[in-house]
Amino acid sequence: MAEMDRFVKVTEAARILGFASFQSIYQMIARDELNAYRIPNHNRQRILLSDLIELRNSANSKNNLDLHNNPLKSKKGKGRPRKYS
Repeated sequence: MAEMDRFVKVTEAARILGFASFQSIYQMIARDELNAYRIPNHNRQRILLSDLIELRNSANSKNNLDLHNNPLKSKKGKGRPRKYS
């Protein structure tokens, strides 16, 4: 645990990682991708902020590596395809 580390709620963890729902965090905990802790006198699970930051940074570096390794890969457009081109 880092020197100034703290525990965050599951909903805060979802917001930090950019997820739309806290259920994604519970799924990551179930797959053992994230460590969850129970604090005495609390029912809910908490996650270390340093674990979240490390996970976010590793995901960002992985995405950057993918873009550099395959520069010819085109990005797909978002949303519904146009009816007329």
